[in-house]
Amino acid sequence: MALRSNIRTTALAVIAVASYLASADTTNAKSALNDARYWVQSGAFKSEANARARCDLLKKRGYRFALQSGVDSQGDSLFFCRSFQALTYEKAALLAKRLRLKEPRDAVLVLRRPGGLSQRKIDSSKTDATGDLENFSGRWCGDPTVNGTDPLQIWTVNKGGTVTLQITARRTPDGQSEQFQGSIEKLPGNLIKLTGETASFRLEAIYGIDTSGLRGVSFHQEIKDNGASIMTIPESLHRCP
Repeated sequence: MALRSNIRTTALAVIAVASYLASADTTNAKSALNDARYWVQSGAFKSEANARARCDLLKKRGYRFALQSGVDSQGDSLFFCRSFQALTYEKAALLAKRLRLKEPRDAVLVLRRPGGLSQRKIDSSKTDATGDLENFSGRWCGDPTVNGTDPLQIWTVNKGGTVTLQITARRTPDGQSEQFQGSIEKLPGNLIKLTGETASFRLEAIYGIDTSGLRGVSFHQEIKDNGASIMTIPESLHRCP
C-alpha cells in the first residue's frame, strides 16, 4: 500500500512539473512574441514600384523582406520595404547592422504601431537649447547596438547657420567620407532642421533637442540619379563617447 502511495505521489509530482514546464514554455513563447515589436526597414517611397524593387534586391541577396504601405502625417501614401516579420530588438538591431555594411545602407529600426507611419512628438514645454548653433559641432553617434561607437556624422557648424557633415557610412569613389553641405536652423518647439545636398542626394532632416541628444523626427531625401523620394524618421543621435 505504501509503495502504491509513493508511486502515485511521484506520478502526480511528475505531472505537476511537466504542467509547470509546459506553462513556462507557453509564457516564454508569448513573451518572445510580444517582444517582437521591431521591423527592419530599408527605404520608404512614394512609388510602390520603387519600394518593390528595393525588396526584390534584398530578397535576391537572401533577406526576407516584404512590401508594406502606410500613410504619413500629411495623409500621403507611402510604401515601405520591411523585414517579413517583426523581430525582437536584439535580432532587428543585428539585421540592421549587417545591412548597413552593404548597399543600400539605409536600414533603420521601426517600432511596430497600428495606423501607418507614426510621428514622434516633442515635448514643447522644454526650454530651447542654450547656446548658439555652433554648439552642435562635433561627433554624433547613433544606437551603439546597431552602429558601435564610431561616429555616424561629424558636424562642423559655422556662424550664420551653414553646416558641413562628414557622413561616415557613405564613401566617395576615392574612399573618403561623403560631404554634406547645407544649413542648420532652429525651429519652434525645440527643433532643429538640416537642409542641403551631397553629390548624390538632397535632404531635409528635423531633430528634436532633448537631454539625450538629438531625437529623430522626420527625414525627406531625394536621390539625384533616379529621382526616388524617401520619407522616414531619422535615427536619433547622441554625442559620441
